[in-house]
Amino acid sequence: MGVMCTWESEKTEMEAFCRKLVVAAGKDDEGGRNHHLVSYYEDGDEKGTWLCVTSGVSYVGLALVNHLLQLGYSLRITVENPEEMEKVKEIEKTAEGKLEAIMAKLTDIDGLEKAFQGCGGVFHTSAFTDPAGLSGYTKSMAKIEVKSC
Repeated sequence: MGVMCTWESEKTEMEAFCRKLVVAAGKDDEGGRNHHLVSYYEDGDEKGTWLCVTSGVSYVGLALVNHLLQLGYSLRITVENPEEMEKVKEIEKTAEGKLEAIMAKLTDIDGLEKAFQGCGGVFHTSAFTDPAGLSGYTKSMAKIEVKSC
């Protein structure tokens, strides 16, 4: 059994959903990509709750970071090299102090422990690449991440 709604309310909900998608994708008014984080909500219910996003400047990671910041979460993201840290500095300018980055590789237990410390949850968007260039997630990688929690 479902709840019926009027066409107008359904249309309004769909328009709001589309606006959220555009903001989460980091699009400007002309449809071009930008990497500025824009808050859709003024004050999220979970404001102040820390979450961790591994590889927070990857394509998926950046979209997730943007969305979580819109919802009011404070984020700690992991980056693996100085170039990624430079991207984070640009993002931090618009994140209103709700974003911090930690340099940590997936195989670095101490770095992951530092990144996960005090976080209510972890979004794992990193990919481990083997020498053949194939992406894989091994049992040993899972053990490293569990141990660091």
